[in-house]
Parts: sequence; structure tokens; C-alpha cells
Amino acid sequence: AVFAQAILPQAIWLIAGPFGLQAIGPLVCMPSFPKCYSGTLSHPDIGDDIEVSVVRKSDGVGTWSAGGETKDIKIKEEDGMIGFTDGDTELVGKEGSSGVIKGEVSQNGAAGGTFILMPEESSSAGSSVNAVRALRGKGAPGDELRALSVWFVINKLMDDLGAKDDSKVYNVEPRLREKGADTDCPRDGKKGAAYVDVAEDPYAGFATHMLSYTWGYYLKDIKDTLQRFCLDSSLDMKDVRVWMCFACVNQHRVKEAQAKGETVPFEAFKKIFGERVQKIGHILPMMSPWNAPFYITRVWCCFEIFTAINLGDDCKVTVLLPPGQSTEFSEAFDKGAEKMVFQALKTIDVETAQASMPEDKEQILKIIKEGPGYKKVNTEVVKHLREWFMTQACRNEVDRMCKLGRVYTTFGQYEAGIMMLQKSVEVLEKLGEKTSPLAVKVLTNITEAEFMHKFYDGDESAAGVALEAYMQAEEILKSTSSDMTFVAAELNTKICFVMREKLTRSGGDEDLKAEALKRAKQGRKLLEKLGQLKSCDGMWHLFNHALMLGDIAASERSDASFKDAVAVFEEAIAIGKELGLTGEEYYVKGIHGYGIFYQQLSRLDEAVDHFAEAKSGYEALGMTDTIFFLMCSFQTGYAYANAKKKQDGKFAKTLLKECINACEAVGNDQIMGFAKQILGLVEELVEEVAP
Repeated sequence: AVFAQAILPQAIWLIAGPFGLQAIGPLVCMPSFPKCYSGTLSHPDIGDDIEVSVVRKSDGVGTWSAGGETKDIKIKEEDGMIGFTDGDTELVGKEGSSGVIKGEVSQNGAAGGTFILMPEESSSAGSSVNAVRALRGKGAPGDELRALSVWFVINKLMDDLGAKDDSKVYNVEPRLREKGADTDCPRDGKKGAAYVDVAEDPYAGFATHMLSYTWGYYLKDIKDTLQRFCLDSSLDMKDVRVWMCFACVNQHRVKEAQAKGETVPFEAFKKIFGERVQKIGHILPMMSPWNAPFYITRVWCCFEIFTAINLGDDCKVTVLLPPGQSTEFSEAFDKGAEKMVFQALKTIDVETAQASMPEDKEQILKIIKEGPGYKKVNTEVVKHLREWFMTQACRNEVDRMCKLGRVYTTFGQYEAGIMMLQKSVEVLEKLGEKTSPLAVKVLTNITEAEFMHKFYDGDESAAGVALEAYMQAEEILKSTSSDMTFVAAELNTKICFVMREKLTRSGGDEDLKAEALKRAKQGRKLLEKLGQLKSCDGMWHLFNHALMLGDIAASERSDASFKDAVAVFEEAIAIGKELGLTGEEYYVKGIHGYGIFYQQLSRLDEAVDHFAEAKSGYEALGMTDTIFFLMCSFQTGYAYANAKKKQDGKFAKTLLKECINACEAVGNDQIMGFAKQILGLVEELVEEVAP
């Protein structure tokens, strides 16, 4: 009875699960302990993509190994969740039907990480292929429609194949076969497996999309195109699995057939291919370059898009262009290249397409001619390209309005800037992009403008409102697997900035200070990973990080904390000078912040130089009516009045009067009041020292 109670829940789960075990019940046995898992974990305080292996025992304990170190762990299962901890690091997640455990990582109580653990299989090599395939679910190794996830394509594929930026698909074909050379194919039991069946992709499975492309495309272009597709479509890259023939067809069998001079009869291939397209149901023709797509000159590509079009509503077609081509199109469109667009559409003619095998071209053109006809296929391809052109043109307009809105807010014209940004939102909604990274960027820019408008006008609650909106934006990015994008990095900078501004008003909220510093570190890591630390936005992020470190230095008054802050300030300044950004708003604000850092430490001789440089920068940018200039103008006068070596009472007096006049012009009574108080003291000082 005890034995029956022990196995019954597992038996029911197996029968009800997606494995189809009813025909092979005798092969099923109870899982024994210990269980072994392998996977990766990431956390801001530990690192990214750290490989970890776990041994799970039956009595709530086990071990895990990472970085060459093995530790004892405690394991707890409760309410459908499973947790692992060694006392410092804790993993809490949920086990899926396939045995994969995914969840969150905490380090010393601080959340912010993720992990995935996959059960290690132990089936013997001599098992019956049919039995093994029967045990596997839809999309598992051996399934003809198993495909790689876009997450894997973006993060692992090129490194795994040793590919470079200029590697084309046909360049990596030998490496594809090498990866599966020593593995028994789960499809036919013979030595040599397809790449998709051996790739260490935790999210591989049944194909959701099929990429239609040529082997002459760059692997990097394929990677970037699929990433852009997911981002623009607000799709989770872990859930999007793309069938690509180079990875999903067993290239060992292709080479063996070629060596024997064997070919697949065209009618048989047509049937197989048609079924594949229909089962997947969404084809992604990748076209490049935009003004003369190489894709449409290849007869097999024409056949693929013809097959999809011929299926009608049973197959969706989404034309994709590499991001680089999108940029080229945008630049051409800005120069008035409408004629080039129409010329590109006019060149579409499947009848002129070529093939390496003349008989293939003959067969394919024959079925197109006898089917919908050349004109129909040409028209459908043109229609899809036209839709892409229109969408891209709208996105270009959104980008322009977004930049214009940012310019308005920079100069303190908040209402006009917000109105411009809201128009961008309306365009994106019409495109169906409510949660794309571009949409999130626009929404966070609106939040930033509203915060600046209200917070510096005395509404301190604006900080809390902005942070709440930023957190909602962050959740959108996470839900679409866009939390490792440049937009996510920008968001970290915005959050860090608002948190610090809130701290300057609210004082010693240690939790908020710790979170702001954590955001600064996270943002830096992400910018480094994206290769964007050396950019205008990267520079601005470093300035924000340096200001947070400066606040710590001001409170601790230690040499170590002082040096930490100075190092990051100088790093940001070096980037600004290297990239020629010294006239940019973010650079000027960063130099202003450097002055504030020294002012906090009462080192006004150093502060005065940075304040003076920032003041000149604001004046050059025409920002003399902004809160930043008014504050900087006051601080420059104050610094000259109170510095030790560089004290200059007469110049301080002149600067403070300029500040008062600027405040009167825009109606800022608060800073004007401070300036008048200091001016009175300076006038007394000047009179005392007068001969």
C-alpha cells in the first residue's frame, strides 16, 4: 500500500502530461534520488550567466557547484515552489512539466536575479529510438519541428559556432556538423545529429516561426533581425522558436546524400515543405538589402514565400529586414528617397529568380505559373514589403517626435515636450506597439518630463509618482524579455536620477540609497554588456553613478569613498572628451554635478572651477531660463564668495546679481531669495576689505 501511494501521483502526472506514455508504460520507472540538474544563474552582486550544477537528495538536502566551489544546500518544497539555499545565495522557483526549474535569485536577502536548472538525462545510448522519441514531447530533441529559441540565437549561437561578424551561414556549416558528429541522431538512431538536437538551448522546442532566408546572409544579420522582430512585436525571446534549415535539418544526412549522388524528388520535397510551413503557421521572409532584396532573386526563397501565400489564412507572413537595413532605409527616406522605395518595389519579379540547380528553377516556376501565377506572387511580396516600408516610416516619425520632445523638455518647455511625446504614443498605438521598447522609451520620456516639470516647481510627490511609473515600465520590459536592451539601461539611469533627487529632499532613507546605488551598478553592467558605456547615454549614467558615490563620500568622509567617486567622475569626463561630447547637455550637467560633489565636501576651490565650466556650458546651450542654470549660477557665485585660495568677492557679487536677474526673468523666487541673502553677506565682506 505504501508503494502504491508513492507511485500513483507520478503515474497520473505522466499519463496526463504531454508525453504520450500510454503505449509504453513498462518503460516508465520512478525517478530515483539523487536528481542532478545543470543550468545558469545571474544576479547583480554575483555575475551574469554563472554555470551551476545541483545534486538534489531525497531528504531536503543536497549540494551545488559553481565556479569550482561545492557547497551543501538545503532544499524546501512548498505550495508548488522549490527553494535551494546555502545560507547566502537562495534560488526559489517552479518546476515545469518538463522538469526544468526557473525562478528568482537572492543574494544575502537582496533580490534581482534569475536562474534556470535543467534535469540531466541519463537514458542509455542503446535505447530504442522509437521508445525514446515516444517519451519525448512535442518539440523535444528528435521532433522534426524542433527549433532554437531567439534567446539562444542572440546570446549563444555565434559563440557556440565560433562565428564572427562577417561569417555567413555557409561559413559555419562544417562547425554545425562538428557539434553533432558524436551524438546519435534522435530521429533515425544513426551517428550524427542535427545542430538543434545538440545545442544547449534551455528554451528550444516546437517552432513558432520559420525563417525564410539564404545561406549567403550574415549570421549576425540573422541574429539582429530576429532580436528586432521580437522587440518590435513585444514577444518574449525565450518563447519564440525559429525553424532555420541550417540548424534544424540534419546536415550529416545532407552530406551523406550528396556523396552518394542522391536527391530528394521535387514532389516529395514540396509535400514535406508544405506540411512544415502549414504546421508552423508563421513564416518570416528576411529581405536584404531593402532597395534590391537578394532574397527575391533566389528561386527557393520565392518557393517558400509562394507556399506561405498559397496557404492563405493558415499561414501568416511577416517580412523582416536587418536593423542595419532599417537604418539605411531611414537615412534614405530622410533625404527624400520615395522614388527609391517605388523603384525597389518595381524590381520584384520571381520569374527572373535563379537557382544553383536548373531543374529546381524549372519545377518551382512551373508550379507558381500553374498555381496563382507570377503576378500574384509578385503582388503579395510587394504588398508585404510596402507594409514594412510604411511601418518603418511611421517609426522614423516617432523617433523624430521623441527627440523633439526631449529638446523641448531640455529647455524647460515641458508642456510642449509632453504634447509632442504623447503624439508619438498615439502613432505607436496605431502600429500596435503599446509595449515595444520604443513605446516604453517614449512613455518613460513623458514620465521624465512630468517629473522635471513638477518636482522642480516644488511638488516633491512627483518623485514617488515617477518611480511608480518607471517600475511599471520595467515590468513591461521584463514581460517581453526586453530587460537587457538599451531602453532598459536608460531606464536604470532615469530611476537612479529620480531616487537621488528624492534623497536630497527626504534625507537618510538608507533603503532608497542602497537601491539607487544598486541601480547605478546594474545600469553600468548592462551598458557594458551592450557595448554602449562609451556613448552619450553611457557618460550620463556614469555621472549619475558618480553623484551617488559622491553622496556616500560626503557622509563617510573617507579617502576610499572619495577616490571611488572621483574615479567615476573622471571616467565619465574622459568619455565625453574622447567622443566630442563636451558641448552636450548631459556633459554640462555632469560637470555641474562634479562641482556639487566638491561643494558637499566643503572643497570650494575645486568646486568653483567645475561650477564655472558648467555655467558657461549652460549659457552656450541657451539654457539660461532652466532650473539647472539658475542653481549653477547661484552655486558659482557662492563658491567664489567662500573659496579659500580662489575667493573673489567682487566677481561673486557680479555672479549673484546675474543670478538674481535670471531668477526674476523666470519667476523663481526660491533661488532668488538664496542669492539675495548671499549677496548681502558678500557686499559686507567687500566693504570690510576695501582700502
